[in-house]
Amino acid sequence: MANEIGILVPLKYDWMEKTIELLKDGLEPLEIKQKLREYLSYEMESPTNIRKTCTELMDTWVLVREDILPIRDYALSIYAEENCTHALLHWCLLLLRYPVFSDMAGLIGKVLLFQDSFTTGWINKRIKEQWGDRNTFKKSTGVILRTMCELSALEPTGTGIYSARQRKLQSDIDRQMLMRTLLNPYMNTYLEVHDLDRVPQMFPFLYDIDYEWIHAQPNFGFSSIGGKMILEETKN
Repeated sequence: MANEIGILVPLKYDWMEKTIELLKDGLEPLEIKQKLREYLSYEMESPTNIRKTCTELMDTWVLVREDILPIRDYALSIYAEENCTHALLHWCLLLLRYPVFSDMAGLIGKVLLFQDSFTTGWINKRIKEQWGDRNTFKKSTGVILRTMCELSALEPTGTGIYSARQRKLQSDIDRQMLMRTLLNPYMNTYLEVHDLDRVPQMFPFLYDIDYEWIHAQPNFGFSSIGGKMILEETKN
């Protein structure tokens, strides 16, 4: 697997789309890896960057952890649907796969609740506070910001300044994808119902998920912990 910390090269939207298409063709991992390298070679000259990029794409979509596998498979099952938001699929898999990506999304989502933009200096400082002063993290923050821009989650509005680009999730399959991701233990120990509409890591997406919608879904339910109403994923 690639390093567990962050993304070392920025990922383009089209590259992630290509990875899904190869997966849906039913190819074995080694075949997908080879075809990705061939595909990337048309845009990259550096063998090192091709190798790193291919590894990140494989680790995000192909060689996934066991707990991510059901979410990945659900994403593949809805990918071809007309009302499926592909950027959401990639965003969710990146959140689950890369800890720094998830932490950066959380920090950005929180600050954008109170202001319209943030700076690279601010995010670098906050990541340093959480992860320490290591060159790997310094490089990773810039790479992740570029990847977020590729997914149309952020846009540069000045030198070193970024603002959010938000899109509305309209379909049930998008809401299902979002909910399945949020209820993964890697994302939340538990999720209270009243926190559902303000999860910082999902800042690029606007969505409406109410009690009525949750009750209508066979795979979601409620439980009570310490007097708090908690969302849970149930087995059909």
